[in-house]
Amino acid sequence: MSTHKLKGLKGNGYQARWTDPAGSRRAKNFKTKAEAQRYEAEMTTAVRRGEYSDPQAGKAKLSSVYENWKASSVGLKPKTKASYDSLWTCMVQPVWGNRSISGISRSAVKTWISESKSITGKTVSASRMKQGYVLLKLLLDHAVDMNLINRNPIQSGSRSGKNLLPRIEVQKQKRALEKDELLALANNSGEYRLLILVAGLLGIRWAELVAITPEDFDFKKKTITVSKSLSEISGRFELVTPKSGKARILPLLNILEKNLKAICLATPEGEPIFKSRKGGYLRHSNFMKRVFSPALVKANVRHITFHELRDTAISQAIASGADVIAISRIAGHANPSITLNVYGHLLKDSMGAIQRALDESYADMNSGNPSGNQQLPSAS
Repeated sequence: MSTHKLKGLKGNGYQARWTDPAGSRRAKNFKTKAEAQRYEAEMTTAVRRGEYSDPQAGKAKLSSVYENWKASSVGLKPKTKASYDSLWTCMVQPVWGNRSISGISRSAVKTWISESKSITGKTVSASRMKQGYVLLKLLLDHAVDMNLINRNPIQSGSRSGKNLLPRIEVQKQKRALEKDELLALANNSGEYRLLILVAGLLGIRWAELVAITPEDFDFKKKTITVSKSLSEISGRFELVTPKSGKARILPLLNILEKNLKAICLATPEGEPIFKSRKGGYLRHSNFMKRVFSPALVKANVRHITFHELRDTAISQAIASGADVIAISRIAGHANPSITLNVYGHLLKDSMGAIQRALDESYADMNSGNPSGNQQLPSAS
């Protein structure tokens, strides 16, 4: 490995020479000796550290990386794939699709984020921009794995990846229904009264709820197994695993048991217990327009989303004194930290109830009077 001065037919300037990890001799020409020496040192160091990538490979377009990444990303759910396709088409591809990988810089990405435009030219929300950035980062990480570049210029945790993302707007506080509001909403939902109660008392997600079949119930053990989810993409339905990727078991409440047993007996095995009026899977958009929104008006309940029935169930579980691990399992969160992040404000609000319960439990203890008959246990 050395720097050589070019003469004659080779032209003027200097040539950096190095050996790649495969043992092949490589070279690149520069106008000045300093440039050649600097580049040669960079290549030599990259080979020694195992970070070498073919300089010519960096000319590959990001669009080719996206296709390779999609083909190799096995295990993605249909809805997740559709989400990535939307982000690529509307956010990433218009700006970066025809760019060479090596030509994507931190400063250019920073400008893209500050402008926050979609393919239509309209400004997108900070959360949508963050999703686009995450996809771009995934693709650049994949380019590193493909040995097209030796590092991701926007790698998180490095200097290059700092302060790129826009500040996400404060998420509005979740709105949980009171018990009487939940009952009023259910009573005004017609034939879907039971569906509303199951969602509001057990916190089952919409996609999981409309996929439940009779065999998911064990009336002897009084449990419901949530093992599948119905993904709806561009009008098509597909059964997939729950959001966490794992099945979970929920308690079958006495208040629901009689009606759920009746509907299970009336539903053939393998068919959803909550169906559309035509007998097929329930579509979220149709249900919201034809059942849920009118029921909110009739019940005189402030507007909420269907997902806030899940928040209602979880907030009631917290108010009842259930611990965070039990709540996390019922909610189907991958780990308790998610429960704490999403519902931490409710757990904080429950501290007063816990304090009162403990005070009542130990009210007969005279811990402040050494001469009292009842003493707190010794620590020794």
